[in-house]
Amino acid sequence: MIDKFITKQNFELTCPVAITPDDSIFSAILPAIRQEEAFIISIIGPHVETVLETLEYSPAHPPLNHAECLLRDVVRYIFVAAFYRTLPQLDLVLTTTGFGVVSNNNIAPASADRVGKLRVSLKREMDSAIDGILSSVRYIGEWASSHMAEEWISSIFWRGDHCRIFGMPDATRSDLETLSPEIRKGEMSLRELVSSEFFDEMCANERKGSSTGLWHDAIRLSRSYVYAVSRAPDTISMHRRILIGFLDRNPDIFSTYTESSACSANHFTHYENKKDDSCFFF
Repeated sequence: MIDKFITKQNFELTCPVAITPDDSIFSAILPAIRQEEAFIISIIGPHVETVLETLEYSPAHPPLNHAECLLRDVVRYIFVAAFYRTLPQLDLVLTTTGFGVVSNNNIAPASADRVGKLRVSLKREMDSAIDGILSSVRYIGEWASSHMAEEWISSIFWRGDHCRIFGMPDATRSDLETLSPEIRKGEMSLRELVSSEFFDEMCANERKGSSTGLWHDAIRLSRSYVYAVSRAPDTISMHRRILIGFLDRNPDIFSTYTESSACSANHFTHYENKKDDSCFFF
């Protein structure tokens, strides 16, 4: 179990705003911590959890590899999410070092505005941690071929920062969820354009973390096409031409597409009615 990493010290190193001389806040969020642990295990699976158990951890030390990056973000998410979920139930007071819990009737809780801003900050941290978990866990064991991988990375838009193309320079996972209807519509059109098989291959490469080089470029152009379907319909034909031209120039790499019926349809030449044809129609 990853319980060995769930300590007051690690919590306060992860959430310095919650540092207190006693364990009042840490004790208050423990039930939520257990819920968030279960949620994280549902993402990474028990086999990956076993890998994490063999590691050493401190939020103060930078991670050195994918496994350590994953553990950092797992612990970060559990603490931040538990604090975020429990926050509405806590009477917080603002101190010189951060927030504490009101312990007597002579101290007024922190203002709703300050607590609200804290919740916004924590939510962004949660979004960042989930994106970090998905980015790192792809390289651990057989996760990339698991049902968890297919559930969490079934689109070419699976991180919050993928939504920057929609004009959101600070896009988070919450923005990704908001844009999901538009993205699904655009990806349906993309499937028709490049074939479902090729779309699935792009997603599989994202799950495996192997979208480098030309694959990276193909996915980048595909995201641009999805954006155009949703937000810039006047540019769809241009994005279509750029994407198809790129795939056509690299048939050995993108054979799933070039050998598909979608590719044949994209290059189908319609019959032109000419005067010297024996079946010319007036």
